Amino acid sequence: MAGVEVVEDPGLAADIVSRVMGRYHGYYARAALERLKGAVGLVARLGGEEAGAVVCYRAEARVELGVIYYVVVLPRARGRGLGKLLVSSCEEKLGTPHFYVATIELRNTASARMFQSLGYRVMADYELADIVGWEAVAAIHHATCSYEEDLIALKEGREWVTLETLSKAVPDDYKDVWWEICYKPWMERKYRLA
Repeated sequence: MAGVEVVEDPGLAADIVSRVMGRYHGYYARAALERLKGAVGLVARLGGEEAGAVVCYRAEARVELGVIYYVVVLPRARGRGLGKLLVSSCEEKLGTPHFYVATIELRNTASARMFQSLGYRVMADYELADIVGWEAVAAIHHATCSYEEDLIALKEGREWVTLETLSKAVPDDYKDVWWEICYKPWMERKYRLA
């Protein structure tokens, strides 16, 4: 894409998440980048100006997940394929886990379409649970720190992997990720605001 560059800049990536989605989300993006070994924060620049960011990490357990945690594009830069470029750049940085995964709010149809265009299968929690069971769906929510999103976007990272591979995942597999970027930051924030 002409005039676009993607650079690694975790601090700026978290700042952009905060500007686009609010301080609450920026706080959790920063927690992931600071607390998880190997977490990646990428920034897209369009004509030299900040245009978007992505935060991703790898959750390694019996089923390895490449988590696309936040993808944001500034309003003035939307509709140019930057979200796709950021997700693809993150996938490249994460290598080949069993699956790449993102969670999406039901009303965010643009995000669902973007992930589908990149080869992700987008399903409601109950649809995925019919295939792999509720324990695996709960494991994904633990690994992604997502409790308000209704949709899960999945893409196989390795050729031989099938959705049924996810049935081996259990929430405790991702307890460390959940603790570091969900529960612990929530408790710290709760007591700081009290």
